[in-house]
Amino acid sequence: MNLSVVDADAAPLQRATGGFAIQARKAGERSSLVRLRQSGCCRVLVPRVRTPGVEAVLVNVSGGLAGGDRIVGGILCRAGAHLIVTTQASERIYGARAADRPTRIVTRCRIEAGARLDWLPHETIFYDGGVVARDLIVDMPSAATFLASECRVFGRVASGETVQRLVCRDRLAIRRDGIPALMENFRADGPFGALLSRRAVASGAGVMHTITMAAPDVARWLEEARACIAGAGPAVAGAASAWNDVLVVRLLGNEAMNVRQLARRITALLRGGYPAPVTWRLQ
Repeated sequence: MNLSVVDADAAPLQRATGGFAIQARKAGERSSLVRLRQSGCCRVLVPRVRTPGVEAVLVNVSGGLAGGDRIVGGILCRAGAHLIVTTQASERIYGARAADRPTRIVTRCRIEAGARLDWLPHETIFYDGGVVARDLIVDMPSAATFLASECRVFGRVASGETVQRLVCRDRLAIRRDGIPALMENFRADGPFGALLSRRAVASGAGVMHTITMAAPDVARWLEEARACIAGAGPAVAGAASAWNDVLVVRLLGNEAMNVRQLARRITALLRGGYPAPVTWRLQ
């Protein structure tokens, strides 16, 4: 009998593939979903909320993403609608084998005049050896509002897990009236632990949170956002700036909970006191 030895690093593995499509419109005083599609590892939950906006909760039933996994989503906010998109829990990007293709995540959003999209997922946790390419692409007119709150957590401090190597391209592209308003590209490739330790990068902080808002006259929130950062104490470092009707807040810390608490205070400010998404209230 001939027994062949299978190379575990080269053997094909089952991959997670999923997709979703969400469309919201305004009907009277409230917004509602008029289209919802889900496939593969993606599920979309629609909680009942007593607010003018409508919430959609994204769920990845595969429990995390590894090399070769792929999720593609589409979001459309019709004129005047208010859509809040969040996730059920933190997403996890696991380590990849040398033979694996990158984890791929693409979300395309279109916002019509007078509409608002709040993109408010839970944290994304990156594990050592992860390989991922992620794109969030937004097309909107000047008379619309887009708010995004994204957190990257590198490793798990409580478990002693650190990220020494990471290949990551994480892109946010906002086009307003067809003209680029913000093009942000986070890139890492190689010895990531050494990169984070640089003072000009993160001074060793393993949690990065970015809040981005594109809206008319968004600069009116700048000083209040800076005041929130100034009052946060030494556990979280941050800065805020505004230009071209785009506000960006960046936060750094070592503990996800500390960064999360400050990020949610600033997000609540930018949402005008609007209730937090249902899944946020569980943390």
